[in-house]
Amino acid sequence: MFLPLDHHMQRDVRRWLALAVFCLAAGGLYAVPLAAGRGVKNVSQADWQHWFNIVLAVHVDLSIFLWFLAMLIVGWRLIPAFSGTLQGVPLPFFQPTAQGLFALGAVLMAFSPFLGEGEGLRSNYIPILTNDAFFLSLALIACALSLSLLEALLSIPVLEMWRGAFQRDSESGIFAAYGAWGSAAMVAVSLVAFAVAPESIDPLIQGEAYFDMAFWAGGHVIQFAYVQMAMVVWLLLAQAAGLPVPGGRRLVAILFTINLAMMAYVPLPFISYPADSQPFRDAFTEWMIWGNGLSPALMLVILAYALFRHRRVVVWRSATLFCLVTSLILFFYGGVLAMMIEGQNVVIPAHYHGSIVGVTLAFMGLAYLLLPRIGLPCVDVWRLARLAPLLLCVGQIIHVSALAWSGGYGVLRKTVGTDGYPPEVRFAMGLLGGGSGLASLGGLLFIIVMVRAWRRRKSHPC
Repeated sequence: MFLPLDHHMQRDVRRWLALAVFCLAAGGLYAVPLAAGRGVKNVSQADWQHWFNIVLAVHVDLSIFLWFLAMLIVGWRLIPAFSGTLQGVPLPFFQPTAQGLFALGAVLMAFSPFLGEGEGLRSNYIPILTNDAFFLSLALIACALSLSLLEALLSIPVLEMWRGAFQRDSESGIFAAYGAWGSAAMVAVSLVAFAVAPESIDPLIQGEAYFDMAFWAGGHVIQFAYVQMAMVVWLLLAQAAGLPVPGGRRLVAILFTINLAMMAYVPLPFISYPADSQPFRDAFTEWMIWGNGLSPALMLVILAYALFRHRRVVVWRSATLFCLVTSLILFFYGGVLAMMIEGQNVVIPAHYHGSIVGVTLAFMGLAYLLLPRIGLPCVDVWRLARLAPLLLCVGQIIHVSALAWSGGYGVLRKTVGTDGYPPEVRFAMGLLGGGSGLASLGGLLFIIVMVRAWRRRKSHPC
């Protein structure tokens, strides 16, 4: 679907991919005490909850926020290769500067709990650790993201790309370019939302409540970018497996356009309500429910049909195909759990741990797909490469099912311990720990596969 990468682009993609894998690995290390804290008995809330909040903040930011941002940038760097004949506008020094800032920010965030005292604030989308090292790491990441985003938005002529995406005889990669560019446009909207929201928050609101309100709008918007890039990757993995572009090229372009058109809604809540009001929060929640599920749900159905129809010709022992199938399954399961949410309990993280890890599995497939194109070995036939997404998917299904089960008993979000709950809840939380451990093993195997591929540093065609 995309052209061979030149030496300069290979180097850039390798570096961003390495940063993404580092963030995922570092965040995974913090997941172990989180799962343990969920299942312990007879805890002292004062002793455990403080450390739980700190670990939660760093875990979420590294293994979701930074991992996803780095993989978005990987997709953006491939836009010229996707677009074929369309010529981009190279911006000198942007990428080396962005890579250096991102790397410094990621390392600083990983060690921030040890670089000063602070409180873990459980704000949605970007949990916060209130020490200087953590805030500096966020500033560095924001600068790196802004540089990469600017280059992505200027990478190819937009109108020419848009026309090509809707032409029957256009190059197949133009759809991936259009989808990846759309994710960059969504991130740009989210950055504006992050910047504008604090201006209408009451100055008396501080701490966790402040950051929750400040990140609410931008956090919802950036979810569209993650899902948009996941849809691009689904198409790449499907074509790598030999499946035709499902539903025709114009349908794919329409699905990307629907997702992008949802950005027109973003200014309306800002115009109508202050960012610290409940109607403002409800507006973005409803928008997320009805807006961010439409295009991916349609593409999920189309791809599931394509897999079923071509099941006899698909190479099922392919690691990239394992990533595609497990991503679709977990993303779908997360959507089903979203319809079970009632109130503030752990059904909510059950939903987003399903959908978010569905996106993670797609990005793992993209990493596998890119390795032989950036001068590294093809891992598509490696047993560990196939086992990693399978274990991650099965473990995460157990994990989120246990969360949803305990949520039916009113277990609260982002808290430790099982004191005061009936035995079946304690069993569910123990099951959660087992599923989390299995999923962590799958993530660890992915890291091992990537490290082994990096050590060999020799390209082998798939």
